[in-house]
Amino acid sequence: MGAEAEGVVVVRALLCRYFLSLVWSTGEVLTVGSDIYPTTDSERAFQVVARVLSGLMYAYLLGAVCSIFTAMSRDRVLARLPVLPLAEAQQRFQRSLPRSTRAASRCYTCA
Repeated sequence: MGAEAEGVVVVRALLCRYFLSLVWSTGEVLTVGSDIYPTTDSERAFQVVARVLSGLMYAYLLGAVCSIFTAMSRDRVLARLPVLPLAEAQQRFQRSLPRSTRAASRCYTCA
């Protein structure tokens, strides 16, 4: 066997090792266990893709449920807020205006 052939064999062995580590790590990180173990590279590739897609789908569903609960709690908080009387709201608004505008608005509302 020549030097090039040995290099190809080493590269294939490393790629196989890295691919097997990818299969193992996706199973561990996504906490997806399986009683069926893949034996060929194509089965392992399918398993990695299926695990990643299932993890993404789980994350999407969990996010959707959390956003529903967040919206429900926000609506409840807004519904419980007291409504300010009109006079108090006007006073707050007038205090936020500059003095010249405040005087003009008082004259306008009094007349």
